[in-house]
Amino acid sequence: MRVLPYVVLLGAAIAGYIWAVQWVKDRSARRLAAAPPAPPLPPAAVWPDESATMVFGSDQGPGRLRLNLTQLVFTADSGRVLAIERLDIVGVAASRDVPDRQLVQEVLVVTTASDSYYFMVASPRQWERWLTDGG
Repeated sequence: MRVLPYVVLLGAAIAGYIWAVQWVKDRSARRLAAAPPAPPLPPAAVWPDESATMVFGSDQGPGRLRLNLTQLVFTADSGRVLAIERLDIVGVAASRDVPDRQLVQEVLVVTTASDSYYFMVASPRQWERWLTDGG
């Protein structure tokens, strides 16, 4: 009979612990529900997407050039995909010079720490603005 009060006390301690954990979870859930929602990302239609041609390099040829929040993506018509992280881009310019020749039309030049990529697009200056200041 001496054990019975200890068992009751242990049961009350466990019940109190469970009640305290549930109370804290409920409070934090209410606080999260009251927080304003994060602003939505722009719809995909807002991001630039046009046919382009890579004029120099191993992936040279026609494809599509797309820009999103984190990457510049060139999908070649051959199926190869080149994704350049926007954080890795160290330079953007419009130029007529490529490593093996000089072109008549300006191309978009995107430079990372390890490579340079040359894309023929309708408006290299507009792509330069999109990549440097978003617009």
